[in-house]
Amino acid sequence: MQSNLVDDFRGELRPRLYEVLKYLGDQSDPMAFSWYVDLMAQLDSAACEEDLLMFSVELSKAAFLGFQYDETAWRLIDDLLAHAQQLAHTLSATGSDYH
Repeated sequence: MQSNLVDDFRGELRPRLYEVLKYLGDQSDPMAFSWYVDLMAQLDSAACEEDLLMFSVELSKAAFLGFQYDETAWRLIDDLLAHAQQLAHTLSATGSDYH
Protein backbone atom coordinates (compact mmCIF):
# COMPACT_ATOMS: atom_id res chain seq x y z
CA MET A 1 0.00 0.00 0.00
CA GLN A 2 3.05 2.29 0.16
CA SER A 3 2.56 3.30 -3.47
CA ASN A 4 -1.04 4.37 -2.78
CA LEU A 5 0.17 6.53 0.08
CA VAL A 6 2.75 8.29 -2.06
CA ASP A 7 0.28 8.69 -4.93
CA ASP A 8 -2.46 10.05 -2.63
CA PHE A 9 -0.08 12.50 -0.95
CA ARG A 10 1.25 13.68 -4.30
CA GLY A 11 -2.26 13.93 -5.72
CA GLU A 12 -3.32 16.18 -2.86
CA LEU A 13 -0.30 18.47 -2.88
CA ARG A 14 0.92 18.66 -6.47
CA PRO A 15 -1.96 20.84 -7.75
CA ARG A 16 -1.53 23.25 -4.85
CA LEU A 17 2.22 23.40 -5.31
CA TYR A 18 1.69 23.97 -9.03
CA GLU A 19 -0.56 26.95 -8.23
CA VAL A 20 2.21 28.42 -6.06
CA LEU A 21 4.73 27.88 -8.86
CA LYS A 22 2.44 29.38 -11.48
CA TYR A 23 1.87 32.46 -9.35
CA LEU A 24 5.50 32.90 -8.32
CA GLY A 25 6.62 32.45 -11.92
CA ASP A 26 4.92 35.75 -12.71
CA GLN A 27 6.56 37.52 -9.76
CA SER A 28 10.03 39.04 -9.51
CA ASP A 29 11.70 36.67 -7.03
CA PRO A 30 13.53 34.01 -9.05
CA MET A 31 15.07 32.54 -5.89
CA ALA A 32 11.64 31.76 -4.41
CA PHE A 33 10.46 30.32 -7.71
CA SER A 34 13.57 28.13 -7.96
CA TRP A 35 13.11 26.87 -4.38
CA TYR A 36 9.53 25.80 -5.14
CA VAL A 37 10.65 24.14 -8.40
CA ASP A 38 13.08 22.09 -6.30
CA LEU A 39 10.21 21.20 -3.96
CA MET A 40 8.14 20.01 -6.91
CA ALA A 41 11.02 17.78 -7.99
CA GLN A 42 11.28 16.42 -4.45
CA LEU A 43 7.56 15.69 -4.34
CA ASP A 44 7.62 14.06 -7.78
CA SER A 45 10.53 11.81 -6.83
CA ALA A 46 9.09 10.73 -3.46
CA ALA A 47 9.05 6.94 -3.29
CA CYS A 48 8.15 6.22 0.33
CA GLU A 49 6.67 7.64 3.52
CA GLU A 50 10.04 9.00 4.68
CA ASP A 51 10.40 10.96 1.43
CA LEU A 52 6.98 12.49 1.99
CA LEU A 53 7.86 13.50 5.53
CA MET A 54 11.12 15.06 4.31
CA PHE A 55 9.14 17.00 1.69
CA SER A 56 6.84 18.29 4.45
CA VAL A 57 9.79 19.33 6.60
CA GLU A 58 11.39 21.16 3.69
CA LEU A 59 8.12 22.86 2.80
CA SER A 60 7.72 24.05 6.39
CA LYS A 61 10.80 26.26 5.88
CA ALA A 62 8.87 28.42 3.38
CA ALA A 63 8.31 31.32 5.75
CA PHE A 64 11.87 31.38 7.09
CA LEU A 65 14.00 31.65 3.96
CA GLY A 66 13.69 35.40 3.51
CA PHE A 67 11.50 35.34 0.41
CA GLN A 68 9.18 38.31 0.03
CA TYR A 69 5.62 37.10 -0.61
CA ASP A 70 2.64 39.27 -1.40
CA GLU A 71 -0.83 38.56 0.00
CA THR A 72 -1.83 36.23 -2.82
CA ALA A 73 1.39 34.22 -2.55
CA TRP A 74 0.90 33.90 1.21
CA ARG A 75 -2.64 32.63 0.70
CA LEU A 76 -1.51 29.99 -1.80
CA ILE A 77 1.45 28.96 0.36
CA ASP A 78 -0.65 28.81 3.52
CA ASP A 79 -3.13 26.53 1.74
CA LEU A 80 -0.29 24.28 0.58
CA LEU A 81 1.26 24.21 4.05
CA ALA A 82 -2.05 23.42 5.74
CA HIS A 83 -2.67 20.45 3.47
CA ALA A 84 0.91 19.20 3.83
CA GLN A 85 0.66 19.43 7.63
CA GLN A 86 -2.61 17.55 7.64
CA LEU A 87 -1.18 14.82 5.43
CA ALA A 88 2.05 14.62 7.44
CA HIS A 89 -0.01 14.26 10.60
CA THR A 90 -1.94 11.45 8.94
CA LEU A 91 1.33 9.79 7.97
CA SER A 92 2.68 9.93 11.49
CA ALA A 93 -0.62 8.77 13.00
CA THR A 94 -1.19 5.85 10.65
CA GLY A 95 2.34 4.83 9.72
CA SER A 96 2.42 1.92 7.35
CA ASP A 97 -1.22 1.03 8.13
CA TYR A 98 -2.40 3.64 5.62
CA HIS A 99 -4.96 2.29 3.11
